[in-house]
Amino acid sequence: MSDYVLEILDGDQAGTVVELDSDRLTIGRRPGNDLVLADEKCSGKHAEIVFEDGGVVLRDLGSTNGTLMDGRRIEEMPLTAGDVFQVGRVRVRFRATVSPSAAAPIGGGAPGPEVEDVQMHRLDAAALRRGRGRGSMFGIVLGVLVLGAAGFWVWQTYLDGGGARAGGGGAGAGGKSQTPLEVAGNLLPGNAADFEGEAGSIGEGDESVPTQTGWILETGVGGSSFAAVFGRGMAHSGEAAVEAVGLDAAAEGVARYALARLAQPLRVSSERPLRLAAHMRTSGAARGAARLVFSSSADAEGVQFRTGLPLRSSDDWERFAVDVAVPRGMDRVQVELLALLPDQNAAVAFDDLAVTAEGEGQSLYLQSRNGRTLIGAGGAVRIDAPEESVLLDAASVVEGDAGLAALETAGLLEPSDLGYRVGADLLEDGTGFALSFVDGTGGLALVFPVEGAGVRARSGSGGFAPVDPEFQAEDVQELVLGTSGARVALRFDPPAARAGGTMGGDGYRILLGNERTVACVVDFTVERERAGELLRTAEEAVARGAADVALSTVEELVTRWPHATERMREAQTLRSGLLEQQQKRVDDLLEEGGEAAFFEARVGYRRVLREVDALVAEYGEQHVARLDELRALQDRLEAGLATLDAREGQEHGALLTTLADAFETAGQDALAERIRGYVQSHYADLKGDGSSDGGEGR
Repeated sequence: MSDYVLEILDGDQAGTVVELDSDRLTIGRRPGNDLVLADEKCSGKHAEIVFEDGGVVLRDLGSTNGTLMDGRRIEEMPLTAGDVFQVGRVRVRFRATVSPSAAAPIGGGAPGPEVEDVQMHRLDAAALRRGRGRGSMFGIVLGVLVLGAAGFWVWQTYLDGGGARAGGGGAGAGGKSQTPLEVAGNLLPGNAADFEGEAGSIGEGDESVPTQTGWILETGVGGSSFAAVFGRGMAHSGEAAVEAVGLDAAAEGVARYALARLAQPLRVSSERPLRLAAHMRTSGAARGAARLVFSSSADAEGVQFRTGLPLRSSDDWERFAVDVAVPRGMDRVQVELLALLPDQNAAVAFDDLAVTAEGEGQSLYLQSRNGRTLIGAGGAVRIDAPEESVLLDAASVVEGDAGLAALETAGLLEPSDLGYRVGADLLEDGTGFALSFVDGTGGLALVFPVEGAGVRARSGSGGFAPVDPEFQAEDVQELVLGTSGARVALRFDPPAARAGGTMGGDGYRILLGNERTVACVVDFTVERERAGELLRTAEEAVARGAADVALSTVEELVTRWPHATERMREAQTLRSGLLEQQQKRVDDLLEEGGEAAFFEARVGYRRVLREVDALVAEYGEQHVARLDELRALQDRLEAGLATLDAREGQEHGALLTTLADAFETAGQDALAERIRGYVQSHYADLKGDGSSDGGEGR
């Protein structure tokens, strides 16, 4: 029987269980896949699950609607027992068929020997990223031996010291505390705060997840993991800490990270300040961070806000702390321990964590006059609208840092990880709020949903103009974007020295320079009134047949007041109707002009020429999309008229000459002479091609 299965959670196939009994399983809508999902949002060949180097990896196969994990679109993600991912509209759970204690040790082979007083946590193989080979096995075996020796040392020290573990803060040999540090009012249970407990699991049977002292342990890219570390001098206090280590050398350009989360979130009171404190030590080029993740028990799928201690390094144990307020409406907080491990010599250790209800947390929520709730935490701001919302997720611009890029790709990077302090304050007129940020480096990026990608920018003294999905601009004064339910204007005073946009899997990203304050306007009462006035003017112009005025008015609305999406939509509909009518008239004129030329119809020539002049006068030259074609048609028709005139002139001149000959024969010389003079002055210079050698022409 396979160690892992997939269980379908939604739709008519809910409850179906499929074993992973081969190295590769394909998922899709078409027959022939190992798991066929009858869902129209699922691509023919949507995703695959593969066993690679001791791990299980979920990989999207270029599907149309994407493969989602925790609400985020992923391309490739290692799976851990209990993970739920989404294919189309169907959720699928990846779970184990055996308990973690019965699973094979990492890298395969028999379990290692028991070492008294030493427990090394065995990570589920599915939690490891691909890329770990013989080197990782060697590293694990070496780690077991080292930990065994360390455990023996601790055991000896434990006997020598009488086994004292109770109390808080006593120092042992070498100046290190040999009793766990206790923090008054700590909301974390003891084992989760000091890591002194035994490794175990949460859940029952197939739903169990391996943990270490109340933490769920995960890995990022490459061969990195969290492991329990024991031994005097290796922990800040007591006997144990938790350490993220790079088990093998990472491939060039590959960034690795490890993550630990509390097995169960903490209950907190909304709007109260919390203090997060931790002792941390790093080695090599590693960096570590601890942070809080706020959520609401009433809205399990709602927005989460992360903030906390920034990524940093410390050669020796050092205590870090940060104060933050609980956002309004949030009653749960998760604690995350994050480690960036660029190579196998990198390690990050955490000990003595504390979350207490104290400190002076910054205000993380605001209430605007129009009723929208503005919540900011860790640089995130949410604008609630009647039907939909826009999430502004501030993240640092990452350049040349593979570790930060990996976190950003995984949706784990937050401004607070780099030392940003982001605030939100109401604008004085109540139309929105101002985002301000200090510290940090590399500017700021505001991420909007993909639906908000219709961006218009205003630079200098000009109006708004649409910009491409990826753009770079200077001297930007204002950007307008968002959906009809939640339009946002970003205003810079002074103008932004540099701004740009990029489109990615997480949405539309507005890249800012080193501006420290950005006004985010969400209430467009004045703009809607101005746009409404212009729309009425355009409609009145259409009613009286002044298409030129109507189109110019619509252009003014679009370039000056694109904030009002409803007015924009109505104006664009009006403009489209006028241009469709114009297109039909142009097509008709080109067809009629061609027919007139074919039949050499003078009446047709003149009528089409008049209609072209009337069309241009009605719409204005700047609004006629095919003006060049119409002008070329006019030139051809006028040349045709000239040819007809020349031909008729020659024929008329010949008739008059014959008449003059007849008068001369009849002896009417004076009358004949008069007719010849008229022919000489009016017809003698005309040629058959409609040109002349001079004179008045005709």
